[in-house]
Amino acid sequence: MGVDIYKMVGWFYDKRGKLTYSMLGSRNGADGTADCSGSVTQAIYSAGGKAYNYLYSTVTIGAYLAVNGFERIAVNQDWEAKFGDVVLMSWGKDMSTSGGAGGHIGVMDGATNFISCDYWTGGQAKTAVSEHDWNEYYDIEVANGLQYVEVWRYNSNSQAAQSINSNAPKVPVSGAVNQILNVGEYFSTKKAYRIDHYEYVNGVEQVISEELAGGSDWDWTNNGWGLKSFEIVDKNGNLQKDQSTAVGKYMQLHNPNRIRVAEVDPDTNGIGIDTRYGRIWASAATLTEVK
Repeated sequence: MGVDIYKMVGWFYDKRGKLTYSMLGSRNGADGTADCSGSVTQAIYSAGGKAYNYLYSTVTIGAYLAVNGFERIAVNQDWEAKFGDVVLMSWGKDMSTSGGAGGHIGVMDGATNFISCDYWTGGQAKTAVSEHDWNEYYDIEVANGLQYVEVWRYNSNSQAAQSINSNAPKVPVSGAVNQILNVGEYFSTKKAYRIDHYEYVNGVEQVISEELAGGSDWDWTNNGWGLKSFEIVDKNGNLQKDQSTAVGKYMQLHNPNRIRVAEVDPDTNGIGIDTRYGRIWASAATLTEVK
């Protein structure tokens, strides 16, 4: 069992007239919004790809393509496009500099037709999925500063493609967080985390959410959130009038849709976040990458 590239491309056609472009929403269409890399990640998974723990950016999606049987076949060169080719673009020197609005990704529907989730209509509602003649699109974007293009093609005979099955672990697994979230990138958190512990430690009132800490192996110094680092919300993320803290209540980190990665620890699948109380560590498994 592998990726069905017809279903992958079909995912975009199914979403025409349904999605609004956004880098701050679900990114994969779950809430009616999506961006380019989130949509490609979801399209591959929906077509039989390995499950993901994160929605990738253009900087990091190469690893997900590789483990799903895609192989890079062209870098900054002409190629004979085929149905299902995945095209990555960067307005910087390469894909490592393609974060935010500096990169794009989409898929080929044949030799000349390029389809993707993009900002072509300026964010007009339900117009995020658009199609373009690749050659015309390329010329326009080169004039706008496009510098780098690479192409990935699915190989059903590759070892990665042969290893895909419905029971495969999510990718990346613990220990590969550096492939997904890198220092300087941004992520969003869940809308609410249950407060499991509340104590006065190291001169600060702190709480621990075991979900956010990645389980029961936590400590106050590395995983404790000071009271001024969060708000009290209900389990759906709605701000509560009563901001008193107690075990069993729910919290939401400040600016939950755009928190900067300060450090990564691949061995623990952890992300370091700078706060007024110092650097606090959270499990990357409960975070979603944004551009």
